[in-house]
Amino acid sequence: MAARARGWVNALFRAIRSAARAVSRWLVAQRDALDAINKLALAAVAIAAPFIANSFEKRMSGTTLLSQREQAESELRATMFSNLITPVIGSRESGELDVDREVLLAELLALNFHEHFEFKPLLQHVYDRARADSDENMIEPIRESLRSIARRVKERQIASLFAEGHAADRPALVWSIRLDSSKPDTDDPGSKIYRRGLGPNHLLQIGSPDGSHTVYLWTGNPDWREDTIRVYIRVLEGNQPEMKGEFVLTPFDFPLTDNTRLDDGNRFAVVVANGSRQRSDQREFKLDFVWFPKGYSTPHERPLNFRELQQLVGKPGG
Repeated sequence: MAARARGWVNALFRAIRSAARAVSRWLVAQRDALDAINKLALAAVAIAAPFIANSFEKRMSGTTLLSQREQAESELRATMFSNLITPVIGSRESGELDVDREVLLAELLALNFHEHFEFKPLLQHVYDRARADSDENMIEPIRESLRSIARRVKERQIASLFAEGHAADRPALVWSIRLDSSKPDTDDPGSKIYRRGLGPNHLLQIGSPDGSHTVYLWTGNPDWREDTIRVYIRVLEGNQPEMKGEFVLTPFDFPLTDNTRLDDGNRFAVVVANGSRQRSDQREFKLDFVWFPKGYSTPHERPLNFRELQQLVGKPGG
C-alpha cells in the first residue's frame, strides 16, 4: 500500500514538472508579444497621464477659484453690510437717524442681504416708526415704500427657489390664495389659485409635491391697514398629525427666513401677497403658499453657492 502511495506522489510531481516546463516554454514563446503589450501599456500611460493630471488640475483649480471668489464676495458683502448697518444700530452720539435715512438704509439692507439675514425685526421697526415720527403726509408713502421693497424681496426669493428646484429636478410650487368672504370657495388646480372665505369653516387643504404631507390652513382677522392676517395651520404626515400652530402674518415675513421645515426635508412658507389694489379695496386678502424643493437648505444654512459647487464636482445642483 505504501509503495502504491509513493508511486502516486511521484506521478504527481512528474505532472507538475511537466506543466511547469510547458508554461516556461509558452512564456519564452510569447516573450515578444508580452514585451509589446508592456511597451503599449507604458505608452498608453504616458499619453493618458497628462490628460488625467490636467483634468484633476482643472478640477482643483475650479474648486480653488470658486473658494477664492466666494471669499472675495463674502469680504465685499461684509464690508458693505457693516457700512449700512452701523448707522442703524451703532453709536447714537450724533443723535437718532431721521426716519427717511433709516428707511433708505433698511431698504438697501433688505434688497442686498435678504438671503442671509432675517430683516423682519428691522423692517417692522422702521414701518412702525414711520407712523409715529413721520410727517402726517409722508406716513403712508414711506410705509408703502417698505411694503414694495418687501414684495420685491419675496419675488426674488421665490424666483430663486424655482431656479434651484428646476436645476435639481425637484421643483418648487406656489399656490395663490385669495381670501374673500363675499365669494364662494373654489379651487383651480390648473392655475394654482384657491379662493376661500375667512374662518375655520373655509378650510384650505394643500398637499406636498411628493404626496407625503397635507397642510390644512384657515385664516382670520385681516387688517388691511397694517397688511396683516392671522393664520392657523395643521400638518399631517399621511394620516398622522405632525404639527400645528397659529401666527400673525405680516408683510415682512419672507420665504427664506420665515418657513416651516418638516422632518422628511419638505419645507413650506406662507407670505402676504397683497398689492395696492387689495389694500385700497379691502375685500380680497392675497397670500402665497410656497412648497420648497424637497431637501432644500436656505442660503444662511449653507453659505456657499451650493448649486455651483455641486456642478463643479459633477453632481446635480440642488
